[in-house]
Amino acid sequence: MKLCMLLKLKNGIRNKKLGRYQIFIYIFFIYIFYFFCSGCFTAAQLQSPKVLDEGEIEIGGGTTLIYSENSLSVYELLANLRIGIGRNTDVGFRVFGMIERFGKIGGDWEGWKGWGGIYADIKHQFTEKLPYVSGVLGVSYSIFNITLYPSLIVGTDRFYASFGPSVIAGFGFDEGFKVGFGLARLSIGYSFGGKIRLTPEVGTVIPLSDEEGRISGFFSAFGISFRQ
Repeated sequence: MKLCMLLKLKNGIRNKKLGRYQIFIYIFFIYIFYFFCSGCFTAAQLQSPKVLDEGEIEIGGGTTLIYSENSLSVYELLANLRIGIGRNTDVGFRVFGMIERFGKIGGDWEGWKGWGGIYADIKHQFTEKLPYVSGVLGVSYSIFNITLYPSLIVGTDRFYASFGPSVIAGFGFDEGFKVGFGLARLSIGYSFGGKIRLTPEVGTVIPLSDEEGRISGFFSAFGISFRQ
């Protein structure tokens, strides 16, 4: 009897510590979400169409390389948080920072500039049998632009294909706020592992306008995440 009581007390303390740990994660990501934003768009999905169970949490990070005109154009680092909220739905949050090459319009590359941004999405799984089909509506925010990411993801809990546009609305000091341009995104990926997952992804970004200086090309991404 005493042993059972001790085990229950120990498990209760452990659950309280886990609860505090989760609250800290939420506060950390919300703080970054609201205060650290200054940049452009994010390319990779790094998620399958299978939503998380209610209460399930996935924490991770990754990197993306975008190649344009046979050279590295963008280097992106990102941190992700996903939470299952039930009813075949989960929500995600992302903080990303990137370094982008500039100066290609009418000449050679001049240098690099840094960007950062915040991203959130909601994903709903439409089918409960294979192949899973999910719709994602995401939005990223920065000081100078807002980007919408409507996407469709098809596949399994491991392999997936994702496609959709990125519609970017920007603010310029001389032109004011206006809808800028769009990008078509197409990618495929595969997740390895159980609680700890490794997810490589490759894809392409294609401008939907003929305006000069728009990044186009292929990207490769790699993510690592932990589920609990």
